Amino acid sequence: MALIVKCTKESILAAKIIGGIRLYIVPAPEGAPGCAGVITAFFDDEDEPLTLTSPLFERDPFATDVVALLEREAFDVHLVDENNHELLGYHARNPAFMRFQKLAPQLKLSQFSLERARDLHNYMGKWFGLRTVADDDNAFSIEFAEPLFPEDIFIADVLNSGARFHAAKPFLHTTLERRDAGPLQEMDIVRLLQRTFPAEQIYLNPMRTDHPGLEFVDVMVLTDNYLYLLQAKDSPNTEPMMRRTVERKRATSLAHLAKAVSQIGGAINHARSVEPITLTTGSTTHKVSVQSRTIIGIAVLKEMFDADATAYAEPVLKLVEDEQVPCVVMDYAQLHAFTLNLTTETAFLDGIQAALDAALKNGIFPRLRFGLIEE
Repeated sequence: MALIVKCTKESILAAKIIGGIRLYIVPAPEGAPGCAGVITAFFDDEDEPLTLTSPLFERDPFATDVVALLEREAFDVHLVDENNHELLGYHARNPAFMRFQKLAPQLKLSQFSLERARDLHNYMGKWFGLRTVADDDNAFSIEFAEPLFPEDIFIADVLNSGARFHAAKPFLHTTLERRDAGPLQEMDIVRLLQRTFPAEQIYLNPMRTDHPGLEFVDVMVLTDNYLYLLQAKDSPNTEPMMRRTVERKRATSLAHLAKAVSQIGGAINHARSVEPITLTTGSTTHKVSVQSRTIIGIAVLKEMFDADATAYAEPVLKLVEDEQVPCVVMDYAQLHAFTLNLTTETAFLDGIQAALDAALKNGIFPRLRFGLIEE
């Protein structure tokens, strides 16, 4: 058996640096017997690590496999990012496998329902936030041993298959550790957007012709009726950045948002200043009519912290009020979820509108979830 973990590049780097991951078997809510599910933790921070939440249900092959895996002393672990790049792989050890073998018969699981899945997902996140030292001690530490391939792998798509977006490079590449994070994150965002929009509607780093060398936005999507302006903010994916305190990461995230909002506002003003606007990608010049299209602004951050939800919303909602343009903020993981589940422009617009409506009503942008409601 092998454990395949699909997660963000930050989670993968944390696992590499720490030399493993930790699996928490979450007890069922008070008054219910058994187990709610498993939380996979990547300890970039000792108190608030990055996590994946996986409720488990009886007669579910996934739950059966998780139990069978953790009863083993050794197995391989493959770490894959959201664009399906396998960035790390290890032979791994589960030193406490015998303890899990004794625990397994007690893991009574719930029957599946969408309502139960929603409840468990909410409960497990709260449980982890309130976990005790004993809960940490009882977690199963999966220790990485020999790498399955070099840890500093460079992945290159020299065929560049399907890369028909504007300003496509001769070939695409990715790495786990990134000192200059921006260009690779922008390329990752283009990959995500191609799940929802035809490649020929996507423009990477369009440049203004009235100010040579000045970028219009990081990524633009031009459809029949809409002009999407995406401004992305990332930080280097390196060990020193990963080991920053949560307080420092929160401050950086809010500073990045302020800059992104300012840049989106500048792009909106330029788009309204002349008809059509003239942009370039590489050696190609584009005339873009804005009057016939609705502008939508999207700020994409590396990560967002729930404790600062109101602070994220305030500058974006002010931009909405000042410019009378729909604008939202989300982190990269939320954009991944959007494009994975909202694979048409109509569905994508519905998601944007749902997030904005909730922010206008409640003063915070919600993290939308998918797959837990009836079709």
